[in-house]
Amino acid sequence: MKRVFSIIVSALACVVAMAQTPEDYHFSVRDNYVTWQLVYETSIDMDAALDYLLGSGNFADVSEVSGGLSFTILPRMVDFRASGAQRGNVPMYILNHPMTAHGLLQIRDGRYRVTVNHVLFQDEPSPVPIETYALNRQHEFRSIFTASGSNAGVVLNCEFTNLFTVPTEVVEEEW
Repeated sequence: MKRVFSIIVSALACVVAMAQTPEDYHFSVRDNYVTWQLVYETSIDMDAALDYLLGSGNFADVSEVSGGLSFTILPRMVDFRASGAQRGNVPMYILNHPMTAHGLLQIRDGRYRVTVNHVLFQDEPSPVPIETYALNRQHEFRSIFTASGSNAGVVLNCEFTNLFTVPTEVVEEEW
């Protein structure tokens, strides 16, 4: 009996150790809204970032604001396969509904920071904010958002990370 109990306790400890927090996926709650934010190390300038946002076809309403670029992510289906998730392990709201959001890209000292908020899933008859799925009544993340079986945090983090990785040009020097 002791052996069975120790196996169960060990298994639970492994599960708890593997549990991820929203911060591991760059998510936080600010003013009761889910926000995703990541800092990229690169040497792009404001013009390169603007060219990327305008030329990628993924953004609209791109405008310069103090120290950065404001934009809207056009409605898009989330590419859950890019994160390594399988269809059966992804929440239905991610699988079945296009996502849109607002964001801000800021550049400083060889880095740029992207902040995404007001994430909506285009459900009929009206869009549903991510907070409906990700937060409980106390405006804290639901465990299902980061649970290993849910993959919501993993999938959305991968989507945003890939979406905002601005390609840099490789300059060939003549030898």
